[in-house]
Amino acid sequence: MAEYADDNSTTKHVDDAEELAEVARWPVTIALLLLGAVFFVMSSQYTLGPRWSVITAIVLLLIPLWLTHWQKLDHLTHAISLFLNCILTFTVASS
Repeated sequence: MAEYADDNSTTKHVDDAEELAEVARWPVTIALLLLGAVFFVMSSQYTLGPRWSVITAIVLLLIPLWLTHWQKLDHLTHAISLFLNCILTFTVASS
């Protein structure tokens, strides 16, 4: 049984793990694409590599991320999301 807090700071118990898995993924997708767009329009002197490399890496990793989530392959979804997070952290830190 999982626990989480809602907006009123009360703890609710969730019996079904599927309720926790039904989190909206589209806001994160939009945020990642916006981050890639920011790096695409940023001057090359502030980034490593070509300007299009960040948006390409994001798109190439979002596609398998969505597919593995859709097929309920949680271990692969987790691994891909960690890899994407590492790439973006390195990109932001190096700019």
